[in-house]
Amino acid sequence: MARPTEVRVIGKTYTVQWQRPHTGDADGLCEAHAQTITVNPEVHQEIQQDALLHEILHALDYHLGLRAGERRVHGFATGLLQVLKDNPHVARFILAKQKEPPNDVA
Repeated sequence: MARPTEVRVIGKTYTVQWQRPHTGDADGLCEAHAQTITVNPEVHQEIQQDALLHEILHALDYHLGLRAGERRVHGFATGLLQVLKDNPHVARFILAKQKEPPNDVA
Protein backbone atom coordinates (compact mmCIF):
# COMPACT_ATOMS: atom_id res chain seq x y z
CA MET A 1 0.00 0.00 0.00
CA ALA A 2 1.26 3.47 -0.88
CA ARG A 3 2.22 5.81 1.92
CA PRO A 4 -0.07 8.84 2.21
CA THR A 5 1.40 12.19 1.21
CA GLU A 6 -1.33 14.28 2.81
CA VAL A 7 -4.03 13.97 5.42
CA ARG A 8 -7.03 16.18 6.23
CA VAL A 9 -7.32 17.15 9.89
CA ILE A 10 -10.28 19.29 11.00
CA GLY A 11 -10.59 20.82 7.54
CA LYS A 12 -6.86 21.49 7.15
CA THR A 13 -4.60 19.66 4.73
CA TYR A 14 -1.38 18.41 6.27
CA THR A 15 1.57 17.35 4.13
CA VAL A 16 2.99 13.99 5.19
CA GLN A 17 6.74 13.75 4.69
CA TRP A 18 8.50 10.39 4.80
CA GLN A 19 11.95 11.24 6.15
CA ARG A 20 13.77 11.13 9.45
CA PRO A 21 12.36 13.80 11.79
CA HIS A 22 14.85 16.47 12.79
CA THR A 23 14.09 15.92 16.49
CA GLY A 24 16.54 13.35 17.79
CA ASP A 25 15.30 9.77 17.92
CA ALA A 26 11.57 10.44 17.39
CA ASP A 27 9.69 8.27 14.89
CA GLY A 28 7.42 11.16 13.92
CA LEU A 29 6.87 14.88 14.26
CA CYS A 30 3.82 17.14 13.91
CA GLU A 31 4.41 20.80 13.09
CA ALA A 32 0.84 22.07 13.31
CA HIS A 33 1.68 25.69 12.47
CA ALA A 34 3.24 24.46 9.19
CA GLN A 35 0.58 21.76 8.69
CA THR A 36 3.30 19.15 8.25
CA ILE A 37 3.67 15.64 9.65
CA THR A 38 6.99 13.85 9.30
CA VAL A 39 7.35 10.08 9.74
CA ASN A 40 10.59 8.09 9.75
CA PRO A 41 10.47 5.67 6.78
CA GLU A 42 13.44 3.69 8.13
CA VAL A 43 11.49 2.02 10.96
CA HIS A 44 9.22 -1.03 10.70
CA GLN A 45 5.85 -0.45 8.98
CA GLU A 46 3.91 -0.97 12.24
CA ILE A 47 5.97 1.77 13.87
CA GLN A 48 5.34 4.03 10.86
CA GLN A 49 1.59 3.43 11.17
CA ASP A 50 1.63 4.13 14.89
CA ALA A 51 3.75 7.25 14.38
CA LEU A 52 1.44 8.61 11.67
CA LEU A 53 -1.66 8.13 13.83
CA HIS A 54 0.23 9.58 16.81
CA GLU A 55 1.12 12.74 14.86
CA ILE A 56 -2.44 13.07 13.51
CA LEU A 57 -3.65 13.01 17.12
CA HIS A 58 -1.14 15.76 17.96
CA ALA A 59 -2.66 17.82 15.12
CA LEU A 60 -6.16 17.23 16.50
CA ASP A 61 -4.93 18.12 19.97
CA TYR A 62 -3.45 21.38 18.66
CA HIS A 63 -6.47 22.51 16.62
CA LEU A 64 -9.06 21.52 19.22
CA GLY A 65 -7.07 22.87 22.17
CA LEU A 66 -7.40 19.60 24.07
CA ARG A 67 -4.05 19.77 25.88
CA ALA A 68 -3.83 15.99 25.82
CA GLY A 69 -0.07 15.90 26.16
CA GLU A 70 2.45 13.34 24.97
CA ARG A 71 1.47 10.54 27.34
CA ARG A 72 -2.22 10.60 26.40
CA VAL A 73 -1.54 11.02 22.68
CA HIS A 74 0.84 8.06 22.80
CA GLY A 75 -1.69 5.90 24.64
CA PHE A 76 -4.60 6.81 22.37
CA ALA A 77 -2.60 6.31 19.16
CA THR A 78 -1.19 2.93 20.14
CA GLY A 79 -4.47 1.71 21.63
CA LEU A 80 -6.69 2.91 18.78
CA LEU A 81 -4.38 1.51 16.11
CA GLN A 82 -4.42 -1.89 17.77
CA VAL A 83 -8.22 -1.92 18.17
CA LEU A 84 -8.69 -1.07 14.48
CA LYS A 85 -6.13 -3.67 13.33
CA ASP A 86 -7.59 -6.39 15.56
CA ASN A 87 -11.15 -5.56 14.48
CA PRO A 88 -11.15 -4.74 10.76
CA HIS A 89 -14.94 -5.21 10.65
CA VAL A 90 -15.26 -2.35 13.14
CA ALA A 91 -12.86 -0.19 11.12
CA ARG A 92 -14.91 -0.85 7.94
CA PHE A 93 -18.15 0.06 9.77
CA ILE A 94 -16.68 3.29 11.14
CA LEU A 95 -15.27 4.27 7.74
CA ALA A 96 -18.29 3.28 5.63
CA LYS A 97 -20.04 6.02 3.74
CA GLN A 98 -23.58 6.64 4.94
CA LYS A 99 -26.24 5.08 2.75
CA GLU A 100 -28.93 7.39 1.45
CA PRO A 101 -32.18 6.96 3.40
CA PRO A 102 -35.20 5.71 1.43
CA ASN A 103 -37.39 8.48 0.00
CA ASP A 104 -40.42 7.29 1.95
CA VAL A 105 -38.78 7.82 5.39
CA ALA A 106 -40.50 10.61 7.24
